[in-house]
Amino acid sequence: MNDFRAHLQRQLDFLQRSGAAYDAGCRDETYRIATAIRVLIHKTEHSISLLHHLDAESVPLLSTTEPASPGAVFYDGLSLIVIGDSASAIRPALDQAHTRRFISTMNWWTGEGYVLNQTRLCRSKIVLSAANQDGGAHVDATLNSDYAQLKQGIWHQSDNSEFIYDIPEPQLVFLRQMAYELVNSPALNDLVQCGAVRALNKIINLPTPVWTSPPALPGDLAQLT
Repeated sequence: MNDFRAHLQRQLDFLQRSGAAYDAGCRDETYRIATAIRVLIHKTEHSISLLHHLDAESVPLLSTTEPASPGAVFYDGLSLIVIGDSASAIRPALDQAHTRRFISTMNWWTGEGYVLNQTRLCRSKIVLSAANQDGGAHVDATLNSDYAQLKQGIWHQSDNSEFIYDIPEPQLVFLRQMAYELVNSPALNDLVQCGAVRALNKIINLPTPVWTSPPALPGDLAQLT
């Protein structure tokens, strides 16, 4: 019988090594990351995920994002934006992520990590496009249109042409952050060590409530005038 716990350890090791290689400058390692994540989570009629084999499809996973607002026109929940004097770039947030919460595997897989106008991409769309179409495990003649648009980069130039916002292939950054999230999910380590998730690592965190400003009071309006 196949040792699924050993396979889980192997996939987590792949994610850790590929993450370290990315951090050392080998950005294309993220395509291996996409393939390892697909093995862990993706399930179809013809392919069973490793977590399904382990009867662990609903274990909590670390999320470093909050849910994207339904009305958002731009949202990047999987990276840090670095602002320079005349240009910007993004990099994986890793330990500097502002959010750290644990959510179900399905919410992790389907949670939107990137929004640009009408394009809304969840982790699964980014992972499967990279793994199945863009060289992780297979190469297709064409790419999913939303993923292809993301791969072209995020670009903006101000009206006075002094500030350029040029970020090529942000999907590589997002995949690196996903590897960080999985490697730092205690429930997965529990499965490797003892085949079950300990009670303290079964806790699911709710999203941070959306902040809304309190209503203005008459005294506040008087101070403004």
